[in-house]
Amino acid sequence: MFLYHDGMQMAARGRGRGRGRGMGVNDPITEEELMQTQNEMMHVFMQHLQQQPPPPPPPVHVRDKRGEFIKGRPSVFTHSADPMDADDWLRAVERQIYWSLLLFVKQTSDIAWNILVSSL
Repeated sequence: MFLYHDGMQMAARGRGRGRGRGMGVNDPITEEELMQTQNEMMHVFMQHLQQQPPPPPPPVHVRDKRGEFIKGRPSVFTHSADPMDADDWLRAVERQIYWSLLLFVKQTSDIAWNILVSSL
């Protein structure tokens, strides 16, 4: 690998097509010059990063899911002599909560995906 002063071009590993044409005679740079150039490039890069304002945080939208749950008209358990009736009611409400939660997670992940894609 060779680095040169003008343009800092590295020698190619392939067949070398067009390598060195029209560039004249160049001296390889020293390790100190390479480190200095790298430090300068890093300094410019850091300045560029510091000049860019950070992206605004996504808006926080807290939804009260209880209202939506009630709109789904869950069955109401009053009383029963059979404990299995209470168990059936509880399982039905758990299913309804599960599906509501699953829908919420899907919507949230879709929103997160859209934010991620739009920031690219």
